[in-house]
Amino acid sequence: MEQKIGTAVAQAAWRERRAGRPDPTADLIRLPPVDELDTLFGRAGLAWAVREQVALGLVYSPAALRGDGFDLLVSYLKDGGRCEGMWRTVARLVRFGEPLRAVQLARLLLRSTRA
Repeated sequence: MEQKIGTAVAQAAWRERRAGRPDPTADLIRLPPVDELDTLFGRAGLAWAVREQVALGLVYSPAALRGDGFDLLVSYLKDGGRCEGMWRTVARLVRFGEPLRAVQLARLLLRSTRA
């Protein structure tokens, strides 16, 4: 998951350089938490965009869905993230041997459709 976050941040830094702005990550030794990216880049919504990119990329990874990636995905959805295609992720969780997580995600999706 760290690699996916790093990739998303590197893409954001590249867009900054391409727009003629300095790369805010150039002097970093380590990336800050995702929630601090808006401040680092001086751009509101960047943290959300990174979380979305990472969360939507994790839905195909058995290792991510068995680990911390599942928590990031749930957090993203609870914060109003896109639910399209998430029922397929419920089925994937069952295939990956994670029925409890499949039920948890299904409950979350049912709640979000009622809201």
